[in-house]
Amino acid sequence: MNPLQQLIQQYLSKNNLSRNVLIKKLGYTNTNKGLRRLDDFFINIRSPEDDFALRILQNTGIQKDQFNAAAQTIINKRHDEYRKIFKPQLKVIPISKPSLLLSLMHLNLKLPENINSLSYNEEIKVVCKLFLEFREKVKNNSPDQWASGEKGFKYYRNYGETLFFDKNCLLLDTA
Repeated sequence: MNPLQQLIQQYLSKNNLSRNVLIKKLGYTNTNKGLRRLDDFFINIRSPEDDFALRILQNTGIQKDQFNAAAQTIINKRHDEYRKIFKPQLKVIPISKPSLLLSLMHLNLKLPENINSLSYNEEIKVVCKLFLEFREKVKNNSPDQWASGEKGFKYYRNYGETLFFDKNCLLLDTA
């Protein structure tokens, strides 16, 4: 049970309430739908309704700081999981969106398996070399050549770190 589920369970136990009663208090007439929304909220910390978290706070008496701390713990855990499975990616920025979005997968350039073990400078050299080799294969830069790389590329280096380069491998920005 995650921290948010524990807070809700404590509230329910303390007040001798069932989850179904809580769902009704949250304004749902369709209990199954409400339970699905609540369970999804516990996992994803988001809901189709913008005021879902507020309604939980208003109807349970849980302190906002406790609620926020529990939610932040879940978010942090999710980010840690994403960090573990993240693999660097190099994506060419298209000039325009192709009519068939599946075509965009051809803009993902394959990186060597050992890219993470390289020094930063070596890593950037490898990434730029791959991109420039891709660019050499482009026959023209006309607008209908949407995958030319004319707008440069994005290098997703680490989870939460993206480097933006122009078509000449000049670093433009980071995010």
